[in-house]
Amino acid sequence: MRLNVYATPFHREGDAEGFATRIHVYKHHGYFQPHEVDSLIVVVEGAQTPHAQAILRRFVERYAG
Repeated sequence: MRLNVYATPFHREGDAEGFATRIHVYKHHGYFQPHEVDSLIVVVEGAQTPHAQAILRRFVERYAG
């Protein structure tokens, strides 16, 4: 039996809420200073990612069963 597997480098949680969650999770893991959490979240909330969303949408349209 042959099975095709398709993947994309985009994560569904790649939105402001998802990244804010990651920022809180990794707060004490050395990726940034813990006091930078609030400013990082402000930056993430202001980021626009229209191309990433369009690529992900086209991927789903093409490969969704």
